[in-house]
Amino acid sequence: MGYDFHITRADDWTKSREQPITGADWLALIASDPELEMSTTDFYKRKVDDTIERIYATYWTAPNGEQTAVFWLADGRITVKYRDRIAMKKIVKIARKLSARVQGDDGEEYA
Repeated sequence: MGYDFHITRADDWTKSREQPITGADWLALIASDPELEMSTTDFYKRKVDDTIERIYATYWTAPNGEQTAVFWLADGRITVKYRDRIAMKKIVKIARKLSARVQGDDGEEYA
């Protein structure tokens, strides 16, 4: 199990449902960023109330083709595992485009 980073609009990532990043927000950002690609086949399922929800992976590949990261939108936030400093720069850039912040699992902020 790794350490996660959360792109959130809430003051605390655990409260992201109160100030969510919506699916529409995320899809618009993906459409505007050629480095991001949402998978149509990589997802996990979870039960929400009485329905089964699919959470799809979005992949980032750096222009050099070497750095990658996988983003997941769920519960009003985007979650990604730490990869390296280059990936962190992309994570912060995505947060800024969404008028959001980046927090680690322990609540520390990254800018």
